[in-house]
Amino acid sequence: MKQLDFIQYVARELSISEEESQELLREFSVHLNNELNETDSVQLTGLGTLNKDISGISLELDPSFAI
Repeated sequence: MKQLDFIQYVARELSISEEESQELLREFSVHLNNELNETDSVQLTGLGTLNKDISGISLELDPSFAI
């Protein structure tokens, strides 16, 4: 999925403009980055946990998450 596809998907699902979707996703990514810089770990309910360490950022999927 390309970046624009995701922006369009979020816009469609939330019934907002693509510009609003892009800003919402930007704000969310800034929030995640700030949380990772402060705590090294962010819980994404229903998805898993983002972890930051010396080697980078990883996603540990929640066992209940099915692809």
